[in-house]
Amino acid sequence: TKSVCGPFFDLAPLVEPDYPASWARECLKFTAQLRQWLKTNHSVRYAVLASPFSQYLLANAQLVLPGGEQRYTSPGLAIQAFHNTLVELQSLGITPVIFAPPPATDLDLGRCLTRANWMGFALDGCNFPTQEIAQERRIAYDFLANFEQGYRVIRLDQLMCDRIQCQAHLG
Repeated sequence: TKSVCGPFFDLAPLVEPDYPASWARECLKFTAQLRQWLKTNHSVRYAVLASPFSQYLLANAQLVLPGGEQRYTSPGLAIQAFHNTLVELQSLGITPVIFAPPPATDLDLGRCLTRANWMGFALDGCNFPTQEIAQERRIAYDFLANFEQGYRVIRLDQLMCDRIQCQAHLG
Protein backbone atom coordinates (compact mmCIF):
# COMPACT_ATOMS: atom_id res chain seq x y z
CA THR A 1 0.00 0.00 0.00
CA LYS A 2 0.90 3.64 -0.24
CA SER A 3 0.11 6.14 2.50
CA VAL A 4 -3.10 8.14 1.94
CA CYS A 5 -3.60 6.30 -1.35
CA GLY A 6 -6.83 4.43 -0.64
CA PRO A 7 -8.14 1.18 -2.09
CA PHE A 8 -9.54 2.64 -5.31
CA PHE A 9 -8.16 1.63 -8.70
CA ASP A 10 -9.21 4.77 -10.56
CA LEU A 11 -9.43 7.56 -8.02
CA ALA A 12 -6.79 9.36 -5.95
CA PRO A 13 -7.14 12.06 -3.31
CA LEU A 14 -5.66 15.49 -3.80
CA VAL A 15 -4.86 16.77 -0.32
CA GLU A 16 -2.95 20.05 -0.55
CA PRO A 17 -0.32 20.95 0.47
CA ASP A 18 1.04 17.59 1.65
CA TYR A 19 -0.36 15.47 -1.20
CA PRO A 20 -0.52 17.63 -4.36
CA ALA A 21 -1.63 16.64 -7.86
CA SER A 22 1.76 15.11 -8.64
CA TRP A 23 1.41 12.83 -5.62
CA ALA A 24 -2.14 11.88 -6.68
CA ARG A 25 -0.81 10.90 -10.12
CA GLU A 26 1.78 8.69 -8.39
CA CYS A 27 -1.04 7.15 -6.38
CA LEU A 28 -2.90 6.32 -9.59
CA LYS A 29 0.30 4.89 -11.07
CA PHE A 30 0.79 2.74 -7.97
CA THR A 31 -2.76 1.37 -8.07
CA ALA A 32 -2.42 0.69 -11.81
CA GLN A 33 0.70 -1.36 -11.09
CA LEU A 34 -1.13 -3.17 -8.31
CA ARG A 35 -4.02 -3.90 -10.65
CA GLN A 36 -1.64 -5.36 -13.23
CA TRP A 37 0.13 -7.46 -10.59
CA LEU A 38 -3.21 -8.86 -9.40
CA LYS A 39 -4.14 -9.78 -12.97
CA THR A 40 -0.98 -11.86 -13.36
CA ASN A 41 -0.74 -13.33 -9.86
CA HIS A 42 -3.39 -16.01 -9.58
CA SER A 43 -2.53 -17.08 -6.04
CA VAL A 44 -4.26 -14.10 -4.39
CA ARG A 45 -7.63 -15.13 -2.99
CA TYR A 46 -8.45 -12.26 -0.62
CA ALA A 47 -7.80 -8.54 -0.70
CA VAL A 48 -8.05 -6.53 2.49
CA LEU A 49 -9.17 -3.01 1.71
CA ALA A 50 -8.71 -0.55 4.57
CA SER A 51 -8.57 3.20 4.71
CA PRO A 52 -9.91 6.14 6.67
CA PHE A 53 -11.88 6.79 3.42
CA SER A 54 -12.42 10.39 4.52
CA GLN A 55 -9.89 11.70 1.99
CA TYR A 56 -12.39 10.58 -0.70
CA LEU A 57 -15.50 11.94 1.01
CA LEU A 58 -14.91 15.22 2.84
CA ALA A 59 -16.64 18.26 1.37
CA ASN A 60 -14.48 20.53 -0.79
CA ALA A 61 -11.72 17.94 -1.14
CA GLN A 62 -10.59 17.06 -4.63
CA LEU A 63 -10.00 13.79 -6.39
CA VAL A 64 -7.91 12.96 -9.44
CA LEU A 65 -9.07 10.57 -12.16
CA PRO A 66 -6.68 8.45 -14.30
CA GLY A 67 -6.70 10.99 -17.14
CA GLY A 68 -5.60 13.75 -14.76
CA GLU A 69 -9.04 15.34 -14.48
CA GLN A 70 -9.72 16.82 -11.05
CA ARG A 71 -13.15 16.75 -9.44
CA TYR A 72 -14.54 17.77 -6.11
CA THR A 73 -15.53 14.87 -3.91
CA SER A 74 -19.06 13.58 -4.04
CA PRO A 75 -20.55 10.50 -2.43
CA GLY A 76 -21.74 9.26 -5.83
CA LEU A 77 -18.28 9.46 -7.39
CA ALA A 78 -16.61 7.66 -4.48
CA ILE A 79 -19.35 5.00 -4.30
CA GLN A 80 -19.10 4.27 -8.03
CA ALA A 81 -15.29 4.16 -8.05
CA PHE A 82 -15.12 1.87 -5.01
CA HIS A 83 -17.86 -0.36 -6.41
CA ASN A 84 -15.91 -0.65 -9.68
CA THR A 85 -12.79 -1.66 -7.75
CA LEU A 86 -14.70 -4.32 -5.80
CA VAL A 87 -16.32 -5.72 -8.96
CA GLU A 88 -12.95 -5.87 -10.71
CA LEU A 89 -11.39 -7.72 -7.77
CA GLN A 90 -14.21 -10.25 -7.85
CA SER A 91 -13.81 -10.69 -11.60
CA LEU A 92 -10.20 -11.69 -10.89
CA GLY A 93 -11.39 -14.35 -8.42
CA ILE A 94 -10.38 -12.25 -5.42
CA THR A 95 -12.71 -11.83 -2.45
CA PRO A 96 -12.58 -8.27 -1.10
CA VAL A 97 -12.74 -7.82 2.67
CA ILE A 98 -13.29 -4.22 3.69
CA PHE A 99 -12.19 -2.84 7.05
CA ALA A 100 -13.85 0.32 8.30
CA PRO A 101 -11.63 2.71 10.20
CA PRO A 102 -11.65 2.33 13.98
CA PRO A 103 -13.76 4.74 15.98
CA ALA A 104 -11.85 7.82 17.06
CA THR A 105 -12.38 11.25 18.48
CA ASP A 106 -10.49 14.42 17.71
CA LEU A 107 -8.20 13.53 20.65
CA ASP A 108 -5.06 11.41 20.37
CA LEU A 109 -6.24 8.10 21.85
CA GLY A 110 -2.83 6.49 21.36
CA ARG A 111 -1.27 9.18 23.51
CA CYS A 112 -3.96 8.71 26.16
CA LEU A 113 -3.36 4.95 26.26
CA THR A 114 0.42 5.35 26.35
CA ARG A 115 0.24 7.88 29.14
CA ALA A 116 -2.25 5.83 31.17
CA ASN A 117 -0.08 2.74 30.81
CA TRP A 118 3.08 4.66 31.74
CA MET A 119 1.41 6.24 34.78
CA GLY A 120 -0.15 2.96 35.89
CA PHE A 121 -3.71 4.21 35.36
CA ALA A 122 -6.56 2.10 34.07
CA LEU A 123 -6.70 2.12 30.27
CA ASP A 124 -10.48 2.39 30.51
CA GLY A 125 -9.96 6.05 31.37
CA CYS A 126 -9.37 6.56 27.64
CA ASN A 127 -12.77 5.18 26.64
CA PHE A 128 -15.06 7.80 25.12
CA PRO A 129 -18.77 8.41 24.52
CA THR A 130 -20.08 7.05 21.23
CA GLN A 131 -21.52 10.48 20.43
CA GLU A 132 -17.94 11.84 20.31
CA ILE A 133 -16.89 9.71 17.32
CA ALA A 134 -15.34 12.15 14.86
CA GLN A 135 -17.54 13.30 12.00
CA GLU A 136 -15.05 12.11 9.36
CA ARG A 137 -15.38 8.57 10.78
CA ARG A 138 -19.17 8.79 10.70
CA ILE A 139 -18.98 9.84 7.05
CA ALA A 140 -16.81 6.80 6.32
CA TYR A 141 -19.27 4.49 8.10
CA ASP A 142 -22.15 5.91 6.06
CA PHE A 143 -20.12 5.40 2.87
CA LEU A 144 -19.30 1.78 3.73
CA ALA A 145 -22.95 1.05 4.53
CA ASN A 146 -23.47 1.12 0.75
CA PHE A 147 -21.39 -2.07 0.47
CA GLU A 148 -22.48 -4.09 3.50
CA GLN A 149 -25.13 -6.03 1.59
CA GLY A 150 -22.86 -7.36 -1.15
CA TYR A 151 -19.45 -7.52 0.51
CA ARG A 152 -17.79 -8.42 3.78
CA VAL A 153 -17.37 -5.17 5.71
CA ILE A 154 -15.70 -5.35 9.12
CA ARG A 155 -17.04 -2.49 11.20
CA LEU A 156 -14.57 -1.86 14.02
CA ASP A 157 -16.97 0.65 15.56
CA GLN A 158 -19.51 -2.15 16.00
CA LEU A 159 -16.87 -4.27 17.74
CA MET A 160 -15.54 -1.53 19.99
CA CYS A 161 -18.65 0.53 20.80
CA ASP A 162 -22.04 -0.02 22.29
CA ARG A 163 -24.80 2.59 22.19
CA ILE A 164 -23.17 4.65 24.91
CA GLN A 165 -19.40 4.18 24.93
CA CYS A 166 -16.45 3.14 22.78
CA GLN A 167 -13.55 1.20 24.18
CA ALA A 168 -10.20 2.75 23.39
CA HIS A 169 -8.56 -0.68 23.75
CA LEU A 170 -9.45 -4.34 23.59
CA GLY A 171 -7.61 -6.70 25.92
